[in-house]
Amino acid sequence: MTNRAAGSVVVFDGGSLEKLADIPLPGFPIRVEADDPRGRVYVSLPEADALAVIDRESREERTRVQFDVPPDRTRPTLFGDMLPDSSIPIGVLLAGDGGELFAAHSNAHVVTVYDAQSLARLVTIPAGLEPDGMGWSPLDVADQAGRSEAAGG
Repeated sequence: MTNRAAGSVVVFDGGSLEKLADIPLPGFPIRVEADDPRGRVYVSLPEADALAVIDRESREERTRVQFDVPPDRTRPTLFGDMLPDSSIPIGVLLAGDGGELFAAHSNAHVVTVYDAQSLARLVTIPAGLEPDGMGWSPLDVADQAGRSEAAGG
């Protein structure tokens, strides 16, 4: 779990709820996403305009993706005055198949998509105002539309 005020991520034992670690992570850690196959944990850092990648086993920051997404100053945002130079990455989501990693930038009104293995940016997707929470669905919308047309819908 994140401890935004302390600038850390706290690790607990899932069974006993014993505190196992307190990982320093400056930048106002806010959302966490686990990548079990790669042994990684991703943490969004709005103040740092970055995404931290923590090694699950060593419980240390492995790398950091520094975002280069310009804020959209044409539309007001909730935290835009507090962090005017940050894209304010908040939401983070790993695709169901583990191939892509998504980051929602609430001060830029976009979602960026990264290759989860290399952390290279693949695409930037325009979003509505202040995107944050995201969910994954395995449905292929184009495939579903084709099924609907074939069924006479």
